[in-house]
Amino acid sequence: VTRAGIACAIALGALRAAAAAATDVPCITAAGEGDLARVRAHMRACASEITDAGETALHTAAISGNADVARALIDEGGCDVNARTNGGQYLRMAPLAWWVYGGDKNVEGVAELLRAGADVNARDADGKTAFDMVADGGDFSVKVRELLVKHGGKRGDELLARDEEL
Repeated sequence: VTRAGIACAIALGALRAAAAAATDVPCITAAGEGDLARVRAHMRACASEITDAGETALHTAAISGNADVARALIDEGGCDVNARTNGGQYLRMAPLAWWVYGGDKNVEGVAELLRAGADVNARDADGKTAFDMVADGGDFSVKVRELLVKHGGKRGDELLARDEEL
């Protein structure tokens, strides 16, 4: 279990609790529940909604793993595939990190984010990438790992070493 994985789990748990009472972020709440009809009903707000922790609808959509919601948020809502959560316990994570945390059940959503230009090697506040989150995941994330590698995904320490060589 990595610090990034723990941070993602904390963020997801906190968001689930907050979403139950949230009325000021209806698109984010609907995305987290995987409710495509409600996401579409609030689509105008989707690109601008953000929680106090910096989560967007694309972040929370990873909770349900509904790739149709991700596709709609990207194609219809204009959501930023590289938006970052706030620092601290949220580690400045991009939506891709949240999606890969769901493993192979989220592979279609991961593909949608990559199709839309998500930075496969975006690093969080600890220097970890989405690939770091699934690199040692066993059978849990085989398809996601393969997809990230196909798109040039690397470990954060590998990118850091490359940056230091430049």
